[in-house]
Amino acid sequence: MNLLIIIISLHLLLYIVRFMMAKSYYYSQQITGTLKQNGDEFSVIQPIVSGDCNLEYCLKTNVKNGGKANFIWIVDENDQEAGRIVKNIKEETGKDIKIITAKDIPKEKNEKVFKQKLALSYAREFFIAADDDVILSFDQLYKLKDKLNRQDCVITGLPYYRMGYDFLTNLVVGFVNGNTLLTYLVIAGLGAVGSLNGMFYMAKKDTFIHLNIFEKIEDKLSDEYEIAKILRNKNIQIIQSTCPCSVGTTIENFNHYRNLMRRWMVFANVYMAEKLQLSTLLTIVVPTALPLLIFIYTLIIRNFRILPIIFGIQVLIAFLNYYQRRQYFKIKEPLKIILFEIISAYLQPLHYINSLIKPRMVIWRNNKVMINKDGSVRYEKVGGTSL
Repeated sequence: MNLLIIIISLHLLLYIVRFMMAKSYYYSQQITGTLKQNGDEFSVIQPIVSGDCNLEYCLKTNVKNGGKANFIWIVDENDQEAGRIVKNIKEETGKDIKIITAKDIPKEKNEKVFKQKLALSYAREFFIAADDDVILSFDQLYKLKDKLNRQDCVITGLPYYRMGYDFLTNLVVGFVNGNTLLTYLVIAGLGAVGSLNGMFYMAKKDTFIHLNIFEKIEDKLSDEYEIAKILRNKNIQIIQSTCPCSVGTTIENFNHYRNLMRRWMVFANVYMAEKLQLSTLLTIVVPTALPLLIFIYTLIIRNFRILPIIFGIQVLIAFLNYYQRRQYFKIKEPLKIILFEIISAYLQPLHYINSLIKPRMVIWRNNKVMINKDGSVRYEKVGGTSL
């Protein structure tokens, strides 16, 4: 019983420390002033793939909110649905949109990076690299232009997911939203930023051209991590901003969910293998494992009376996370997100354990792929979907 109390107390203490670290870093990064930029020096580069029901809505919203930024959309030659959507948006809005058709993308290349490479030469002075399912906070992004002007850097931000309509999609939402502030901001506060948020980042066009970044990483799977390695080797700072982006996704079935979580965990393992130290162990790794460990230990010692207290603590933690996101991101999530965040907290260690089985194997674009030690990929089975 005494050991259980100690573990629960450690869980609460580590959460409070992380909560305060995230809060401190968030307020240290706030930009004062009311100067507004119209985006005329920015380009938004987005590789487009059809298949998600939110695609057209996300693209239209960004075009509507992007001011005078231009958009560069890269579409697969055989993706007729994506081609139809982007052409319709260009005709309907009359905005500055360039559509590039990607032909014969080599299988061993990272499709996203290959497309970004095609677009870079058409970008303006600054570019925002974004996934096609994000909705960007342009008013905040444009305020960061002064940082890009003052120093050679790359700026990344904070993702949060929009609630979906099915259980598995919302499990992913609960996982991402429950971790985004307590991971990205805590790591930044520790000075241990070693990767980008691949959902969006912004940089000077000349930085990527001068370093041939896309050319160097187009055969690597984890593009945001590989970009960060090049930047660190060249002493170019990665700035973790507090600028949010809204992400929408739809999980098709259990295999899709399992493969996605496994891929994220495999990438996280690669990152933590390089950055693991006592500070990240205590603020990232241990807090991830504790909820499930506490629950299992309680069952082992058969102290069922304390289970309501344990679950109550998780509800409190999820509610505080919910409140913090609401305050920082100015969003109104339904309260049911708390339930999915709690469930995902107990499932996260299981996803981690799953990632340790064949730790360099992932399912990528429905292919069974092995990640080599240098980050490049080797196809073991084309069209494979089982783990």
